[in-house]
Amino acid sequence: MKLVFANRFFYPDLSATSQLLTDLAFHLAKTGSTVHVITGRQVYDDPNAILSPQDFTQGVCVTRMWTTRFGRQNLLGRIFDYLTFYVSAAWSLFSLLRQGDILIAKTDPPLISIVAAIWVSRSAIGSTVATTPKMPSTRG
Repeated sequence: MKLVFANRFFYPDLSATSQLLTDLAFHLAKTGSTVHVITGRQVYDDPNAILSPQDFTQGVCVTRMWTTRFGRQNLLGRIFDYLTFYVSAAWSLFSLLRQGDILIAKTDPPLISIVAAIWVSRSAIGSTVATTPKMPSTRG
């Protein structure tokens, strides 16, 4: 059994969802869990940066998928970035998940948990889908 996380950003990215997922994935790997992360190749603050498609860091296997690279400058570009992530994530999940694996869909991009739930419901694998809510912003 492996834990498979889906989130658009992961280490070495420094966005909030990336940092939360990175801490959790590294901790789980350190305690003996088999952890795989499906993520994008972009860095949140730099849409021109490109990360390697495959990585193994601190016990976590990372698959970074191709997506469009329009960034956050306009809504249409962001939508295309999300759509290509959804398609790439679905394809990666198809080739990666096996019976007994647990799928955890994070919050970036929005609605990734729906894509994951649809994929799991249509497969014979029976993987679990768990989502994590966005953290409320804190103001001090």
